[in-house]
Amino acid sequence: MVYIQLQQSYTILKGEGILLLREKWDIVVVLDFLNIYAGLDECAKLDKVLPLVHTAPSRYAMKILKGMKLKRSVCNAFNGEKLLYFFYARPAYRKIELDTSKDKSLFPVVFLVDSKHIDIKRVYPFDSGAYSIYTKTHLSDFGNRSDYEILNQLRYIQLYIKAIFGNNQRYYDGLCNLGSELPDIVSSQREVKHDLDNLLNLIASANRAEIDDRCMTVEVQSPVDCKLSGKLLSVVVPSFYQNDQDFLKLMKKYGITPKYYKYFPRHRVNEVLGAVFSKVEEFYRDNNYF
Repeated sequence: MVYIQLQQSYTILKGEGILLLREKWDIVVVLDFLNIYAGLDECAKLDKVLPLVHTAPSRYAMKILKGMKLKRSVCNAFNGEKLLYFFYARPAYRKIELDTSKDKSLFPVVFLVDSKHIDIKRVYPFDSGAYSIYTKTHLSDFGNRSDYEILNQLRYIQLYIKAIFGNNQRYYDGLCNLGSELPDIVSSQREVKHDLDNLLNLIASANRAEIDDRCMTVEVQSPVDCKLSGKLLSVVVPSFYQNDQDFLKLMKKYGITPKYYKYFPRHRVNEVLGAVFSKVEEFYRDNNYF
């Protein structure tokens, strides 16, 4: 197992500034456990908690904003559970089959939600729905998807990002730590802990033919609908919303300052993803997340 999880038994590795938690059958790495090493080791300095991101096609945006609610849907991948899906900080959601469409209603609208007020059921270091694809390219098919769960607390997401990416900016940019950039305890274990090594290879993969950057984006599942009042931090929308009076009235009503990415009528959905990422990053910079 490679997920980050609190265990009752643990060993402190002296001189490393890292707390290593052990299970009977494997090793689970946690950096800066309960701030024991805060101020003593660089690894103990965690970046800010980032917002959660929910992306929806434009055709549903106004309905969501008028109701100020994100609703769960039935998820067949988890035995019919009703779940609400987010990604941690990165607007990585996409429907591959719609990427080449020029349909205006399919262009993405990004809801940035305060992560500290979300009920979290599960956390994965990748898009859980693509797990079967990942087992064909990088992950072992001898294991289970649940082997990769991260404990469902924001702190453990921070710890994971610190260990694997180094900081929030590198995580957002999709730049995982490699080789000497990895904490010693991670790099020393990857040769014999094959699931950890497979995960690192997956998130560092440049194989865009079969997978995209959701393979390196933390997924957060919530078991309840999300009422957005007091939780919605901003929205990133196509520029054709700039003159929509109903949209502008809702933004004023809820005190939200939207971000607009440029809409070009002849562009396809997959051609605006970079602009969307840039506008979300702009929000993070404006609000000192990076």
